[in-house]
Amino acid sequence: MAYTGTHDNDVVNGWYEKLSEDEQKLVAEYLNQRDDETITQAMIRGIHSSVSDYSIVTMQDLLDKDASSRMNVPSTVGGNWEWRMLAEDLTEEKKEFIKRSNKQICERKRITMKFSNYVLEKTGKELSSLNNKRNLCTIIKLR
Repeated sequence: MAYTGTHDNDVVNGWYEKLSEDEQKLVAEYLNQRDDETITQAMIRGIHSSVSDYSIVTMQDLLDKDASSRMNVPSTVGGNWEWRMLAEDLTEEKKEFIKRSNKQICERKRITMKFSNYVLEKTGKELSSLNNKRNLCTIIKLR
């Protein structure tokens, strides 16, 4: 499972803003951030591209909100659980991003399914039963 965060940590933008300039560059490079995407969009693309079976994105991150949208700061009283999504937060641009993200997930699943079929054909075993690095390396060498 991969996720951008939970209710108890900062949103991606809030987390990113607290990084040093060198750390921000490293994150952007690791995620291969494109010129046309925000760091939050790059992070979402990154988790959707991961090997995880599931990816979870908070609504604040889907909407690319800033740190003021953080839901909860543990061990604090007051000011928590106040953020609410507004109808105007879901712009056409955000809707298009969500559609692209969903398409990416579906494409990754399709590729994974094809790879699973390839593994079954070459080894006679289900991909899920080959749970260690040595088995996976053997499969890759089969190509």
